[in-house]
Amino acid sequence: MPANAQNQTDYEALCRNRESYGFSQEECDRWIREQNQRSPTNSSGNGRSTVNSAFIGEKVYKLRLRDAPTGNIGQQSIFSPGDLDREEWVVVTLINNQRVKVRHATNVMNKFWGTRKWYDHPATAIRLCAIDGFDTTDCVTAQGDTIDLPEGKTINDVQIDFKYVEGGSVYTRSVQIAPGTLPD
Repeated sequence: MPANAQNQTDYEALCRNRESYGFSQEECDRWIREQNQRSPTNSSGNGRSTVNSAFIGEKVYKLRLRDAPTGNIGQQSIFSPGDLDREEWVVVTLINNQRVKVRHATNVMNKFWGTRKWYDHPATAIRLCAIDGFDTTDCVTAQGDTIDLPEGKTINDVQIDFKYVEGGSVYTRSVQIAPGTLPD
């Protein structure tokens, strides 16, 4: 997956190339509006704003789940339905070391044209559980795609379970960010 968008110093350049970062136009427009509200104008005097990842306070972890061919046994035939391959990712954004935002992303390659397209699926519900064992009694839950970490816990201290909708079906995934894993 490409480098983290927050590492870009010019978010407008990011949005010109948004599909390679896995952002929808809607997400990109929202992100630009937010950055224009909180970013200082740069000192060059050209009036354009720049963004520093330290200013944003976000860490983005991109976890690749799997690659899976789809379609039927005659997959390599141009007459078979389906796409050539698909990659599944979970994107966990840690905001100010307290708030967690989760989305599932699928990257699908069209076998006929050879092009790739990203599909984002925001979480519809999230559960964070302490990973002291395989016990789910010490958990917090939230509807939507964001949740606050429990008091005294870090992103490495919790298991993230979430639901999302893809193609009309509801799916669940569970991930943990291991200690030592660096954000993009």
